[in-house]
Parts: sequence; structure tokens; C-alpha cells
Amino acid sequence: MEFLTLLRHGAASFEFQGSNDLQRPLSKTGITEAKLMASSIAKLKPIPDAIITSNAIRTMSTAKLITEENDWYSLPLINDSELYLASLETLIKKIQKSSKTTKHLLLINHNPGLSDLANYLIPSFVTFMPTCSYLSINFRENILNLDLNPEIVSYEYDYPGQYT
Repeated sequence: MEFLTLLRHGAASFEFQGSNDLQRPLSKTGITEAKLMASSIAKLKPIPDAIITSNAIRTMSTAKLITEENDWYSLPLINDSELYLASLETLIKKIQKSSKTTKHLLLINHNPGLSDLANYLIPSFVTFMPTCSYLSINFRENILNLDLNPEIVSYEYDYPGQYT
């Protein structure tokens, strides 16, 4: 894997009446955020060639909106229950499993793990990623092990709040 894009899901609805957090849908704001960020993500080169998300409705809905807005229907999309509210360590393990055959992975997930991963990979990037923000990282070479502090050529950060 040479490119990794971390995307936090769009804003979730607080009006959801269910008791299971996994079932919380995107709010109207979250849908707008995902559609807005889809165009920004589409400008990344190369475009992602795989997407993994947690099994939460809000991450899967964000992925669906990103793929629909960009006509990326052929991209492999994996929903993994172990990614729901995953720790930094779990995220690293999951990314490394997919990195062998993937050039650009798009990971759509949750905080605090996603922000922890961003800050781990780029220590100078100290932020708590807001909803639907992304951090796209270009590594110097094809990386197989994130634990080895891979060299980063460049990164791009974008978030919906700067467009309002």
C-alpha cells in the first residue's frame, strides 16, 4: 500500500430512537458532509482501489454516498465488525492485512481510534478529526508494516467545516 486515506463517517443522527449505537443513521448534515467530501476525495490520485468500514450504519452509509457520488461501484467494499469503535492497535492490524494487494486504501471509521491513528502516523498532525474529515497519506514506498514508522512523502487533510 502506497496511499492510505482515513475518513471519519458523516455526522450521525441524534434523533435515532433505537438503543443500539451501530444502527444510528447519518443525519441530514452527515449526508450533506459525505456528498461534499466525495468530490474532494475524487481528486485524490490515485483514487482508492479498496474501501473498508466498520459495520455501523453511519460508516456504511458514508461509504455508499462516496461511491455513488463518484461512480465507484466496482470498488471492493468490506464491512468489518471488528472496526466498530476500534482501537489504534486494531486499526493498524486491519490495515496491514489489506495492504498486500491494495495500492490506495480508504478506511471509513470512528473516533477516537481514527484520530489516534492519524496522530500516530503523523505526530505533528495533532487533531481530533471532525465528522467527514479525511487525512490522505502518501508513503515513500509500498508499506506492509505501519509499526515501522513508514516514511511519508506528503499528506492532504480536508474537512467539511472549511466550506461552510
